[in-house]
Formats: sequence, structure tokens, C-alpha cells
Amino acid sequence: MATFMPTLPLSNTVAFNAMRDTGKEFPPIRVLGTIGWIVAGLALSFILGPLVLASDSVLTIEQTVWPIRLAAGAALLLGLFAFSLPDAPPSAAGTAPKGIVGILGLDVFRSGATPAFWVFIACSLLICVPLAFYYGYTNAFLVDKGAPNAVALQSLGQMSEIIFMLILPLLFARLGMKHVLLIGMIAWVARYVLFALGYSGSEIILGLAVAGILLHGICYDFFFVAGQIYVDKSLPKETRGRAQSFLALTTLGVGALLGGELANAVVNSNTVDGAVDWRTVWLIPAALSAAVAVAFLLLFRTAKTQQNNSS
Repeated sequence: MATFMPTLPLSNTVAFNAMRDTGKEFPPIRVLGTIGWIVAGLALSFILGPLVLASDSVLTIEQTVWPIRLAAGAALLLGLFAFSLPDAPPSAAGTAPKGIVGILGLDVFRSGATPAFWVFIACSLLICVPLAFYYGYTNAFLVDKGAPNAVALQSLGQMSEIIFMLILPLLFARLGMKHVLLIGMIAWVARYVLFALGYSGSEIILGLAVAGILLHGICYDFFFVAGQIYVDKSLPKETRGRAQSFLALTTLGVGALLGGELANAVVNSNTVDGAVDWRTVWLIPAALSAAVAVAFLLLFRTAKTQQNNSS
């Protein structure tokens, strides 16, 4: 994980550096990664799963090491493919980060970022705490309650992501950045509430669980993809790449670490004799997401928002 996570801001920075208008150009490119996620989920459930389970005593593909092996093989092919890409030297000579401060993007503190930028960073960190519940335990929730083809079921979230990713530029123009980000956070609340309602003791109300999964397109695109675009547009060109590193350090680093520890503690404290009280588990990140959304609504003020309020 320590070697994988840095590739996310790195790939974003490379992509942004090649674009003229990130708000319009990034979503159609980023959606290709979403398609890859869907292919992986379907391959695990419907191709690799039957082959492995036919010769093993486990019940689901998630209980084997094969998902990790598939990811390792795909990563190796991608790494080899990268050597075939055209040369792309740094666009701004002399602006390379110096020392660990520059590498981690911490020199963003000297970039003259606005108060709204720091509110966004703080809310991004905090929203990644409840995010860890989804990434860490949604599959366990589905498998525990006997949902069929859990990996493929989760890929429905990426299918919805494609739709919302492609309409994101239109929503930026119609709603503005603040409202797009806010809708993304509210969707987190709705998703966890649907998961909680979908848990009925020994069974799962599949329709509610699927509805929560389908909200992933809004949850991810409207906050994380929109947030990466916001960072790219908020800072000087020579600082943007390192700002993406700082955003990743804040969210995928600190936020994910805190969220993972909390999610693990919540699940363990709500497990008795191997039975998990999933309703309580999901209501806690719902409450956390709601608190972050309210804080963002009250504190995030762009120049346009401040002008409208004063008028």
C-alpha cells in the first residue's frame, strides 16, 4: 500500500500537466480508470471465481489470494507499458521540489493558498475517516450477509461513477464547485444510512444495499475527482503538482490511516461471537459524514460565494 498510494497523485499530476482545461478534459480520461475497476470486479466474480472455487473449499473469491495476484499482474503489465509512452520532460525547469518538504508537497503552505483551500483540505482529511468504512468493510458486509457475487455487485458503484464523471463538467458550470463538493459529501451520508437500513439481522435487504453502492458515483466523483480539479485550479502552475502530493498525503495518508483504525475499532466493538451489528457500524460513518458536510457548508467560502453573501 505504501508503494501504491503515491502512484495516484503522480498519475493525476502527469495528466493535469498535459491538459489545458482540467475541468473539461480530466473527467473523460479519469473515467477509463473506472472502466478498468469494473472489468476487474466482473473478472473476479464471473471468470476467475468459478475457476478457483471449483478446485478449492472456500466459498467466495474474496476468501482467496487471487484478487491480489490479479492486481499484481495487471500492475506489472501497466508498468511495462509505461516505458512505451512518449517522453514528457518537466514543463517548468528549476521548480522541482527540494528536499522532503517539497516531495511531500508541504511547501504548499508557502503558496499563498486561500482560506477556502485550507477548509477544503481539512474537510478532505475528515471525510476520509468515514470513507475507510466503505473501502474496508463493504465487501465483508455483503459476503457476511450472503449477497451473491459481492465483487461484481460492488462494481455497480463504478458503473454509476462513469455516468457522473462524464456529466461533471456540466455540473461545474451549472452548480459551481462548492455545491458539487457538498452534494458529494451528502451522498456519503445517504449511502451509509441505506447500508444501515439494509441490514436486518440475519439477512440483507439487497435493494437498499445496491442503492447505497450506486451512490458511489456521486460520492467519489463529486468530492474526490472534483477536489483534485479544485486543487489544480486553486494554485499557481508551478505549485500544482506538489499540491496534489499534499492532498494525497492528507487524504490517502493521514485520513485513510485514522479512518482505518477507527473503522477497525468500531467493527470489533460491535462484534459478538462472530456476529457483527452492521447497523451500528454503518450509522457511525453516516454521522461523521454529516458533521463534515455541515462544517463544509458553513466554512467553505470561495471569492464568488463571499461576493454573493455581501450583496
